[in-house]
Amino acid sequence: MDRKTTVTIIIVFVLVLGGVLVWKVGPNKSEGAEISKRVASMEKQVDALYTDNKEMLADGVTQKSFDEVYMVFRKEEGKEMSEEIAGRLNTVIMELSMAENMFKLQERTNALVDETGAVVENADIEAVEKLAAELERDKPTFVAAQRVIIEKAIAQQKDSPQMQQTP
Repeated sequence: MDRKTTVTIIIVFVLVLGGVLVWKVGPNKSEGAEISKRVASMEKQVDALYTDNKEMLADGVTQKSFDEVYMVFRKEEGKEMSEEIAGRLNTVIMELSMAENMFKLQERTNALVDETGAVVENADIEAVEKLAAELERDKPTFVAAQRVIIEKAIAQQKDSPQMQQTP
């Protein structure tokens, strides 16, 4: 083989290898960009669950709010992604979980009392206090707001002889 043939073979090999790499890596980059867009969308959805400082839940949060984010998340399960995107997704999942725990505490706390603010007959205050204790370290402002209702329910339960007799 002469030098010209060797150089030609090397150039063809490099072009073919380059084409294969572009063909293989190119779609992954665009797919990575799509995943990044979906993660950004999830970040916005999770941010909408909170007030600006992420200490309190936003008004109007419902279970449907969480279900929508989980639906988008399920589409990303098992997909390959960069470490940066995976880190962002992990943060979204942690914040979503925290918001969902806050929502559960809020719902359970509100269930302790009726529309007039009177403690309901079968109020499970212990379970609500346990939830509050679990969240207190991470969301003290939110838990403090819930404790106002919890403390009122406890006081009403102590004052009511009927409630004390309930097992």
